[in-house]
Amino acid sequence: MKFPPTSPPSGALSALAQHVAQQGYGLSATFFPPELALALSREAAAFFAHEALRPAQIGKGPTQKQREDIRGDRIAWLDGRQLSGPLLSYWQHIDTLRAYFAQYFRLAVPWVETHLAAYPPGSFYRRHLDQFRATTNRAFTFLLYLNEGWQPAHGGSLRLYLPEGPQDVAPRLGQFVCFRSDLIEHEVLPTQVPRLSLSGWLRRDEVPLDLQTFTP
Repeated sequence: MKFPPTSPPSGALSALAQHVAQQGYGLSATFFPPELALALSREAAAFFAHEALRPAQIGKGPTQKQREDIRGDRIAWLDGRQLSGPLLSYWQHIDTLRAYFAQYFRLAVPWVETHLAAYPPGSFYRRHLDQFRATTNRAFTFLLYLNEGWQPAHGGSLRLYLPEGPQDVAPRLGQFVCFRSDLIEHEVLPTQVPRLSLSGWLRRDEVPLDLQTFTP
């Protein structure tokens, strides 16, 4: 299916930026059109069904390792230069977000790093911060959930650790989340069904060239 070039609603952009500035995070159910979110959900489900995703790792550089007792998702890195269809439209939305945040926060974030992620039943991701200790390259984290028909019994909510206490975000189809990578600790609660998302970061520096990207 082809999708014409689209942009997120200006109101959704401004509301996200204001909420991130005021409280460190923002939520939007209208950032992506419903038909695009559904198409992305079906693409992600196909990748998962055909085992096109690889086990995620923790750490950075030579210290990277697989630890399913900490993180159990499978991922596929995306390269914006090689995308088409729904994934290209997704990338265009994220690049619009990047440009808007750069202007709003007066911060150079010229790069996007993003991947498809699938959590098999029983998997989770323990509490963590996305900003690495030794670097400050990840400025903002973003997530788009792709779980059609999600119910509370399915589990897999995102838990944000905020000063006023934890807040859980349901991974419903079309729910978009953005927060400061250096500020908001978070975790993925255990899921009872396959849990799909697109997630990534707005970065201050160039995305490493050694990422193993997926080419549709």
